[in-house]
Amino acid sequence: MKYLQLTTLYSGMLDELFYNSLKNNLTDIITIKNKIKNSFIESHRWPYYLPKEKFQIDNFIVNDYFLQKYWCKINNINIKSKKNWYFEIIIQQINFYKPDILFLSSEALLSGSQVKFLKNNFTFIRKIILWTGVLNSLNNNDLIKNVDEVFTSSKNIYDKLKLVKKVQLIYFAFDKNILNHIKDVKKKHEITFLGNIFLERELHGFRSEILHYLTKKHKIDFYTNLKNYSFRNFFKNFIFKLFKISEYKNFDFFEEINFYNNLYELKKINLSNNLYGMKQFEKLSQYWMILNTHANNINYSSNIRLFEATGVGSCLFTENSENISDLFEVNEEIITYENKEDLNEKINYFKKNTSEVEKIGKNAQKKVLKKHIFEERILEFESKIKNDI
Repeated sequence: MKYLQLTTLYSGMLDELFYNSLKNNLTDIITIKNKIKNSFIESHRWPYYLPKEKFQIDNFIVNDYFLQKYWCKINNINIKSKKNWYFEIIIQQINFYKPDILFLSSEALLSGSQVKFLKNNFTFIRKIILWTGVLNSLNNNDLIKNVDEVFTSSKNIYDKLKLVKKVQLIYFAFDKNILNHIKDVKKKHEITFLGNIFLERELHGFRSEILHYLTKKHKIDFYTNLKNYSFRNFFKNFIFKLFKISEYKNFDFFEEINFYNNLYELKKINLSNNLYGMKQFEKLSQYWMILNTHANNINYSSNIRLFEATGVGSCLFTENSENISDLFEVNEEIITYENKEDLNEKINYFKKNTSEVEKIGKNAQKKVLKKHIFEERILEFESKIKNDI
């Protein structure tokens, strides 16, 4: 069975790949793929774990012009339009590999009309699967309508889709090979937050609020994308929403101003840009306490940080949810909080009881390496992608 995965990465992730001299050491496609695999940039690492005796597997980072053009060059494929290179190369790759299963790792990868085009023109594709973890993606009815199946780690999305679309709930996992690349360092008994904060209050309003609150109570090391924002970015974003206010049902003038003010204050104490790949895991492994927050409209635990932080043996503080106990044992393998005040109290407690933090982090890592590694999760993934084929 042929499996083709199309992946998109943040620009920061692509920069990290090239920072590691990907451009300067190109010899062949196998070398390139090995460099990408060993960078641990991708969260969707399914292609590295699907059984090769059962699948012919290919995976491409489709929003990187350099890598995609390189693929065209070595396969003697001429792309006519530089303007429309993105979808044109995808078409060429699908026609070249003729997959049975096409896995789209993001709702931002293709439009509904593009998916429809692929289904109409490549009848050898037996199933097109879309992965999404963003609740707002469900507003894109055309995309959801045209894919055959949706995969998600979010039970919010699963519950909303299950009556109208075939949908599978499957969680992320941890790649235990990361541990072979992390230097053994003495962890700090401090707390850190590592992740993006986007200029959307409805998405990351709670995240900015809780981080801003905690900075008044504790020293927290931040590694976010906030350094990329200027006052001009804040102003343009605010004005855009103001003129498109009919599209933002929860727009509140004063709440928006407060949101930007929080981000500006956090930006001033932000230590560096968000980190990706091995740099991210090395940084996470240096702290005993790691803070996690989901997007505003996600009230079930689902993001990948749940497994990344615990996988490197740190104690994770994350929101309480209905399903968190399905993944970890609360207070034994993970710490949950109800609100910012509750989180503050728990951080105060564990700063004074460092041996408990260490025990929880070690317990969490044992759970991850037993239950939440790709070797375990891939069995579920394989079964679900092959279902109905």
